[in-house]
Amino acid sequence: MPPVQTLLGMYVVVAAYSAVEAAVADWEDVGRDPTIESNLIDAMLIERSERRVKAVLGCSSEGWARGSVASAIVGRLSPSALIDGAIAGGVGVRALRFVSHGLTRDAVNELGRVFESGSFITLAVVERGPALTMTSHGARALGVASLPLRGTAFELRDAVRADEADE
Repeated sequence: MPPVQTLLGMYVVVAAYSAVEAAVADWEDVGRDPTIESNLIDAMLIERSERRVKAVLGCSSEGWARGSVASAIVGRLSPSALIDGAIAGGVGVRALRFVSHGLTRDAVNELGRVFESGSFITLAVVERGPALTMTSHGARALGVASLPLRGTAFELRDAVRADEADE
């Protein structure tokens, strides 16, 4: 009998900070929580102002997406960021479509609420079992939200690769 494979769910984790020092300290913990088993797909640390992304302060080299999925999430949570700011013009249409269809309206509202609550934001997209929660990421944050992203990592990777082929 073949082994049973467990499908891991994807989750978007957004944490907001008022101080860059706290954001950087948690940023260094992204994808390194030894208490859970997760696969980091993408992560980004940004500085934002009232209506725009001022700067990308960090982009994870540990995940395979290299900023493309995190940028799409920023664009979904703050559509004006697609036009003006640090990620403008850097979001692939297929990754943005995947994220837009993969997040429920309630998830966008909750992630957006956290996103808008701080000047410094960490975003992570992880693949993990649905019963697990983030324990260290966001420990110093004003607020944290972790919500499911529908679809599979394989489908997301196909969307990112198709965007890369169009460049």
